[in-house]
Amino acid sequence: MKFWKYHGIGNDFIVLDCITDPVPVDPAWCEQVCDRHFGIGADGVLYILPGQGTDITMRIINADSSEAEMCGNGIRCVAKHAVDTGLVDKDEFTIMTGRGVLKAKVRKDPDDEYTSFVQIDMGAPILDARSVPVDFDGRFIDQPFEADGVKFHANAVSMGNPHFITFDDIGEENVRRLGPVLEKHPFFPKKTNVEFAQVKDGKIHITVYERGAAWTLACGTGACATTVAAALNGLVPFDTPVDVRLPGGWLKITADSKLGYVLMEGPAELVYTGNPIRTEILRHERLAALKELGLDPAKKTILVSGGSRGARTINNAMLEAELALSGRAEVQVLHATGDVNYDAYMAEIKKRGGVADNIIIKPYLHNMPVALAAADLAVFRAGAIGLAELMAKGVPSLLVPYPYATANHQEFNARAVEAQGAAKVILDKDLTGDTVLEFIEHLLVHEEELQQMHAAAQKLGRPRAAEVIAKEAVALTKQ
Repeated sequence: MKFWKYHGIGNDFIVLDCITDPVPVDPAWCEQVCDRHFGIGADGVLYILPGQGTDITMRIINADSSEAEMCGNGIRCVAKHAVDTGLVDKDEFTIMTGRGVLKAKVRKDPDDEYTSFVQIDMGAPILDARSVPVDFDGRFIDQPFEADGVKFHANAVSMGNPHFITFDDIGEENVRRLGPVLEKHPFFPKKTNVEFAQVKDGKIHITVYERGAAWTLACGTGACATTVAAALNGLVPFDTPVDVRLPGGWLKITADSKLGYVLMEGPAELVYTGNPIRTEILRHERLAALKELGLDPAKKTILVSGGSRGARTINNAMLEAELALSGRAEVQVLHATGDVNYDAYMAEIKKRGGVADNIIIKPYLHNMPVALAAADLAVFRAGAIGLAELMAKGVPSLLVPYPYATANHQEFNARAVEAQGAAKVILDKDLTGDTVLEFIEHLLVHEEELQQMHAAAQKLGRPRAAEVIAKEAVALTKQ
């Protein structure tokens, strides 16, 4: 799968685009990849999913595998990614989160057309203590509290996730000791984020211990909750942007005097992208994969997938091709239509008389590594991840570039593979059942050509790129 590494003033995340390349939300995997020694390293993983009455949906898995309701710095990264990669095509849009629908507004850099700052309407703060939740009735604002022998005044505010804030100067040693103690204190039924804050010259300075992520460089919801608490304590004004300093940088927070909303504005930055080949891709062998999928090893297997966004054109063409291939003794088709297209596709297949057992149609393939190991031929889009995995397994392919991909990059990808003899390219506008069927039937009777394409695909594959890069890096350090 492809990932993007972002940060919002030092609060760093792995972003996955599950609209273009659907993958299941996997908390255990998130914990592994967030490890800073044995993984990519991050405070959490942000999944971008199809909207639920909104433009997109965001889910957040923390570095300890727990799920967070909201993340202020994370949602800015998601908003930037959605606009910069074309998942949304407007500067103001909505995001479904664990705390409901939030509004995002982006500001682009005039020099390069990429998003530089993001403003999020974080919604209304939650002040009812039981709803934060903390074990207290009414509002918990400027209330005395004691933990681990340290007495101080504190405030409980939720921005969709709980925050416990103190403006008392309790000393650096106590701050470091109390962060993890307070996170899991029994006063907080769902644990809590902890903010140790000071107000100086109208600016708020915060050190934050995040629930599920420990000490972090920034916390957007924490900055919002702290600003609300500071305004309620008379330390900063309502209805005025307040500069908030976290270890990773500055945010501007505006708290509405009627407590109807909190605005957060700050940067989000792309650090790098990655396109690793999953180890599972290399692990599976053809015969074992065919057996696991219940497929016939004597038949050629055609794997078809267009992804959840780009499957409709491929589905339309494959409908005709599959009706023609139905019942053929020498071939079997494994076709993932995409979740959103499956019911309509199956209804049309039924309307047309159905297909034989050699045509297997599913909404989604949950074990793509096994499917790739079983494939003799593929009909695919031309995204970087799919191509990298096809080449790693040496699968010849018919590539149909997604015509609305940013800067038409899928056609460039596909043409490069075609030039090396590993694939044939048919543009989306030219794709029909006849063109797909012609390609498949040609290779079914020209085994030598199919094997040549297989060898060319294998030659393009770089299944151990990470290992090669690591060795080169070590070699450079010795020069």
